[in-house]
Amino acid sequence: MKAREIAGGLEMVIVKGLPKEENFKSLGSLASTIAQKHKSSSFADA
Repeated sequence: MKAREIAGGLEMVIVKGLPKEENFKSLGSLASTIAQKHKSSSFADA
């Protein structure tokens, strides 16, 4: 798995092959970050 920062401070998650526990943790972290950004923006009002 590779991770690198992309626009907006999000960390890109790349998984090759079968996902491992660490991959699922990275995806969960990304999902939490996206949810926080939506709550703090005008997207939450839509």
